[in-house]
Amino acid sequence: MGILVSCLASSVASCCIGATCSCCGRAMSVSKSSATRWVYVILFLIVSFIAYLFSHWAYVWLDKLPLKILEDCPANSTCYGALAVYRITFGLAIFHLIQALLFIGVKDSSDGRAQFQDGWFPLKFLFLIGITVAAFFIPNSFFVYYGWLCVFGAGFFVIIQLILLIEFAYSWNESWVRNMEDEMDTGDGKGSKWYYGLLGSTAFMLSGSIVLIAVMYKYFCQSGCGLNTFFVTTALLVNVVLCLVCLHPKVRDARPSSGILQSSVITLYTTYLVWSAIQSEPSSDCSPFNQSSGSQNVSIIIGAIFTIISVCYSTFNASGSAVQLGIGEKLESEPLTAEYKDAEGNVIDDEAENVKYSYSFFHISFCLGALYICMLLTNWMTLSHSNDDINVDRGMVSVWVKITSGWIIQILYLWTLIAP
Repeated sequence: MGILVSCLASSVASCCIGATCSCCGRAMSVSKSSATRWVYVILFLIVSFIAYLFSHWAYVWLDKLPLKILEDCPANSTCYGALAVYRITFGLAIFHLIQALLFIGVKDSSDGRAQFQDGWFPLKFLFLIGITVAAFFIPNSFFVYYGWLCVFGAGFFVIIQLILLIEFAYSWNESWVRNMEDEMDTGDGKGSKWYYGLLGSTAFMLSGSIVLIAVMYKYFCQSGCGLNTFFVTTALLVNVVLCLVCLHPKVRDARPSSGILQSSVITLYTTYLVWSAIQSEPSSDCSPFNQSSGSQNVSIIIGAIFTIISVCYSTFNASGSAVQLGIGEKLESEPLTAEYKDAEGNVIDDEAENVKYSYSFFHISFCLGALYICMLLTNWMTLSHSNDDINVDRGMVSVWVKITSGWIIQILYLWTLIAP
């Protein structure tokens, strides 16, 4: 009953979203391409939230259903939740993978496939629900291998996120510095608000990082917790080096766009990754917060909300960053003629001459994002099949994925500073 209610709710909500975004796009003069992407982003958010609900309450909702796959699962909510999340995210991943293949080579809205990208949402939502429901009848042995595919696909998506984070940090700094210089040049002001904005943002992020490091040293780096001490100390020392390098005169001369703001973004994010990695460790004296179910639930909820938002944001922007990631070709666009504007000059079809983003890469990003959500909600657990039973293996995979991600982003950022 729970799965049927969730599917119906998802269908109704998705159809309403498609119609609402379309109407809002016209009312607010939002471009067609932007409205389409927002529909997919919101759909991704809804499905991720449904997967989160199943990760906690699948045992209650599915225990009474005559699903043979659940007979292999021990009577515990963890196994039920993992199996449900694997199947829901599998449906979402296949949904976007099929569209990624379908839209290869679309150049403008005159291509009939472009009409399918921007419309037919009720049909597509029903197709997504059909795939997801069908996934609950796929044997569990398949998802043992699918779990490892999720590990590698999610890892690749994390790398995309890291690249985009560095891009975001540079864009943020360049935008505020440009605004400050423009105000100073035009005489409209001294640019002080942008200067203090940069200074305040940098101070806030560095202060937050220092507080997190102090808390981790106090609670997670006690006697006998050498691995945690290594994680925290390494992140601290490398971030200090990055801050010093970005301020070096030779680096400033070669990279005028470099600054302490970017370093503070990287410092805060990598410090958060260390904190999150330690929280993912099995409960022990070195991770005392994990022993409290209340603290663990709060941490999971906050982490899930933060991660889903960042996944949606990075996926939305990754679609337009294919060139920067070394995927796809640059899309040139000439100014729109009056033929594609209404009487008031608002854009009717902003992709009549060239698409604004790669449709295929857009859906590939969502496909990888679905694999990442699968790993996030199961805490990077893998499945094993033995003696006709499904076992959920909760190891240190999540810890090392997060720690390695922090090291990768530090190396990538250092490369942007010193690369010739």
